[in-house]
Amino acid sequence: MNKKDFENISMNGRLAYQLMCVERYLVSKYPNKDFTKLMELLWQVTNGMYWDTFSDYVMDLEPSTLFEFNTYEEQEWLRLSKEEYKELTPCMKGLDNVVDDLFETLKEQTFVYAYTEVPKNTKESIDIVFDTIKFLKQEKIKLPDVKFVEFSTIDQQDGWGNSFDGTKLSIILNS
Repeated sequence: MNKKDFENISMNGRLAYQLMCVERYLVSKYPNKDFTKLMELLWQVTNGMYWDTFSDYVMDLEPSTLFEFNTYEEQEWLRLSKEEYKELTPCMKGLDNVVDDLFETLKEQTFVYAYTEVPKNTKESIDIVFDTIKFLKQEKIKLPDVKFVEFSTIDQQDGWGNSFDGTKLSIILNS
């Protein structure tokens, strides 16, 4: 796999690929944890959830943020409701720093062209995808096939890509 493989893939497709990578990491490292609720929330981004909303959730759910304080009330949350907090903290407890790093790459992708047009040369965005890939390679975790997101092309919606049901790409939600 190389960076050219992502040149024709939309921003939405690239973010979906990164979510597929995050899932593979979580399943590989934490096979006994149930990440269903987490992925049900995060996969909404491919199907119309605003990227701002998604990035707020990602910031709230980074383990270093999520467990900075001992209770929901002690923290100022961007999006996370008390019910979501109760549902999601069990699966997020005890995760390693790489999960924080992977969540950082998701945030970076949402911010790279925020409030602008997607440029002709999307090198920065592709570099962020490869930052995500690097974490899986370091752990010798098999990468998802890029062919799964090739349908979402850079010519859709000014580079952002059409909405689609990304849950069909999920190994967690389809197991």
